[in-house]
Amino acid sequence: MKHTQSPESSVKKRIFEIIQIAGGSDAPSRAFDICIMTLILLSIAVTTAQTFRIPDSAARVLNIIDAACMAAFTVEYALRLWTADLLYPSGRMPYLKYIFSPSAIIDLLSFLPFYLSGFVPAGMVVFRLIRVARILRLFRINHYLDPVQAILTVLRQKASMIFASWFLVFVLMFSSSLLMYYVEHDAQPSVFENAFSGLWWAVSTLSTTGYGDIYPVTFIGKTLAIIITLLGMCIVAIPTGIITAGFMEAGKYSDPDARREQSPRSLAGSIMDISTQDSSVTGPSLIDDDERGVSQLPMSYFIGPCIVETVNGEIHAEKIGDIVSKASGEASRRIILRGDMFLTEEAASFLANFSILLLGFSHKASVNADNTRILLSGHMVLLSGINLDNIDDGEYLLHSCPIQDGDSSSAPCRAYLTPKNTTVLFHET
Repeated sequence: MKHTQSPESSVKKRIFEIIQIAGGSDAPSRAFDICIMTLILLSIAVTTAQTFRIPDSAARVLNIIDAACMAAFTVEYALRLWTADLLYPSGRMPYLKYIFSPSAIIDLLSFLPFYLSGFVPAGMVVFRLIRVARILRLFRINHYLDPVQAILTVLRQKASMIFASWFLVFVLMFSSSLLMYYVEHDAQPSVFENAFSGLWWAVSTLSTTGYGDIYPVTFIGKTLAIIITLLGMCIVAIPTGIITAGFMEAGKYSDPDARREQSPRSLAGSIMDISTQDSSVTGPSLIDDDERGVSQLPMSYFIGPCIVETVNGEIHAEKIGDIVSKASGEASRRIILRGDMFLTEEAASFLANFSILLLGFSHKASVNADNTRILLSGHMVLLSGINLDNIDDGEYLLHSCPIQDGDSSSAPCRAYLTPKNTTVLFHET
C-alpha cells in the first residue's frame, strides 16, 4: 500500500525538519539554528544591558529588541508544539508529552517571564525572580553545541558511579561533623554549638575553602582535622577521576587513531562478515499491513553505501543529525550504529521523518518495542543481530539481503561490509 501525503502534512513535515537540529546539508535548518542561537545571545545581552543605568532612548531600543526576540521564541515554541506529533509519532498524547519535556519547559520559561512581567508589580520579589528566569535561555544553546552534548553523555553514562562517590563524600562530611562536634563542643560551646556547626566546618575544610571562622582548638580535634582533611582530599577527587575516565573512554571512540589501536585485527581491504546466527532484517510491513514481505522490498534497501558510527549511552536526535551530516551522499541513507547505546524516542522520531532506507545496530544496542514501531513507521528496514566488534567507524558498502522468500515482515540475512571503494560481486545461493 503506497502512502501519499497531503500538502498540509508535507509542509508540516518540512517545518519539522527545519526546526530540528540541522543534519546533513539542510541549509534552511542550519540557518534556523544559527538564527535561534543569535537571538538567544542577543536577548541575554539585552537583559544584561538593562541592569545598567542607560538613557531612556537606549532603553526603548533595548525593549524593542527584547520584544522582537520574545516574539521569535514564541513562534518557535508554537511551531514545535504544532509538529510534536512528528517528534512523538507513537500517538500517545504527543502534544502533552512535548509540553512536559525538559527542553520544552526551558523553552517556555525562556519567554514566559516577558509576558508575565506586565501582570506582576515591579517591586515584588516574584517579579525579580521571573526576570532572572530569563537566563534559562542560555541552556537552550546546549542543544547546538557538540562538546556540551559530549559532557552530558559522559555524565549520564557515569551517573551511578558519580552518585556513589558523592554518597561517600556525604558520609564522610556527616561523620566528620558529628565527631568534631563531640570533640570540640565542651572547649568551644559557642562555636561548635550543634551538629550543623560541625557540618559547616566539614564542608569548608573538605572543599579546601577554609574560611577560618570555625576551627578546632583541642589536641584531639586538631588530630582529627588532619585525618579528615587527608581523607577528604582523596574522596573528593574520586568524582573527578570517574568523569575523567569517562572522557578518555569517549575519546577512544571519537579518535580514529585510538580506534585503530583498539581493533588491530582490522579486516580492511577484504569482505567483512558481520553476521551472527541472530542476524535479521525487519521491514515496514510489520506496522502498515503492506502486502509485501521484507524479502520483496527493492534491493536498494539492503545494498549500497552506508556509514558505521560508534555511539554509547543515550542517543538523542542531535547525535543522529551529526552522524547524517558526516556521511557523504547515499551513505547517509543507511546508518549502522555500534556500541552500548540506547535509542531515545526523540532520536527514533528524527530517523522516521527522514529518508533513511536502513538502520542497523549491534547486539549491544537497546531499541524498545515502541521505538521499533516509530522507526518502521518511517518505512525503513531494521538490520539487527550483527557483530561490529572489529569494524572501524567510517563509510562502507553494505550487503544485507534476506536469505529466504515469503510474505513475512522479518527474515534472516547474511550481512557483509566492504571498503567504500571496493567492488565486490555477491552471488545469491
